[in-house]
Amino acid sequence: PLERRAHGRTPLMLAVAHGHDDLARRLVESGAVCDLHSAASLGDLSALDTVTSANVDDADALGRAPLWFASLRGHTACAELLIELGADVDRLDNRRGTALQVACEHGHEAVAAKLIRECTTVSHQDEDGETALLLACKHGHAALARMLLLASGGRAALNKANRRGATALLLAVAGGHIDAARALLAIDGVDVDHPDRFGCTALCVAAAAGSDLLE
Repeated sequence: PLERRAHGRTPLMLAVAHGHDDLARRLVESGAVCDLHSAASLGDLSALDTVTSANVDDADALGRAPLWFASLRGHTACAELLIELGADVDRLDNRRGTALQVACEHGHEAVAAKLIRECTTVSHQDEDGETALLLACKHGHAALARMLLLASGGRAALNKANRRGATALLLAVAGGHIDAARALLAIDGVDVDHPDRFGCTALCVAAAAGSDLLE
């Protein structure tokens, strides 16, 4: 029963996918076979002992490799192990997203720092036009925003917009993430007047919220 599959996924895979880590660990303790993606999600280094250069980038149906899952959950040791074994840091999933982007979206600074050192670009855009910086600012991760700006030389990704036309500054202001917005405003050349596809600018959003941040 532990290995019975529903739509190709075992109970362990389903528990991990829905964030039920305690249940997932109990399933492993009961004898469930821990696949590489589940092991990376749980931060289980011992279960990654079967990883080789041949299977380190094995992807699921959505194109997500073990490194993506370790980055999603912020398991730095697992991410480092996978990279040492040859994981492709720049690998794209089916939505053209990267491990760095998911680490920045969820605020995992240590994993992101490792990925920034190893990847070829920090300014990659996925199919929605999102970059690591856009995702970090959208979710209010100011320290990550500073890290990414430093890695990109400041201006490289500063005013890049996603498919909705939103820049990192607009996303930070819209989300009320003052620290992230200030990190962006500290960089010379930030465009406070860039409009999204609806005509909204960071300045307009700030004014509507009664914020004097951009004065």
